[in-house]
Amino acid sequence: MKNTILVIGFLLIAVSLSGQSDFYGINFQNEKYSFKDWNLKTLTAANTCADVGYMTEEEKKVVFLINLLRADSRLFATTFMLEFLESQRYKPSEELNMLTKQLKKNRKLPMLHPDKDLYRVSEDFANKNGRSGKVGNKGYKARYAKIKKQYSYILENYHYGHSEAIYIVMQMLLDENDAQKQNRKNLLNKKINSIGISIRPHSKYNFNTVAGLATRR
Repeated sequence: MKNTILVIGFLLIAVSLSGQSDFYGINFQNEKYSFKDWNLKTLTAANTCADVGYMTEEEKKVVFLINLLRADSRLFATTFMLEFLESQRYKPSEELNMLTKQLKKNRKLPMLHPDKDLYRVSEDFANKNGRSGKVGNKGYKARYAKIKKQYSYILENYHYGHSEAIYIVMQMLLDENDAQKQNRKNLLNKKINSIGISIRPHSKYNFNTVAGLATRR
């Protein structure tokens, strides 16, 4: 009986650990950056786009990473962010220290859930900017005019140059080209609960990402 219990316990642990590797190819057994500290409950809760048919896998992965940031920003800082900064050979700086301190203080925030109306707006704008080679948020109010009554709060984030989820999320979080850090503030906004995100080709910067972030009524 004792041996049976031990075997069952071992199998449960094995299933739990193997389940961690099923999230968009991320290696949660990476001991160097404490990825094992992410528990299966948090990972599952963050994977709000798992069954969405209209999003690409990379778009789903972006939302997953943003949700992990919002679920436990302290752990995100010591895993995803630290690994990214070291892989990209970022040098220590006061700005990075301030960001790390901010993430260590942040409380758990609501998970973002996929929203098809926001997705359509983001997709349309990403396609238009991609074809024209433009950047920025021109026409922001007009874009959301038809759906704004569904939300009490709408924000928008942008990224240019990469199509990989970790680059998109980290560049929005670092927000190096904006003194106001608006992309970062939006990612960590406690009011929002919905997201529509689209990654599309861009004629000048290879790829562009548009993310609509909102509070659905």
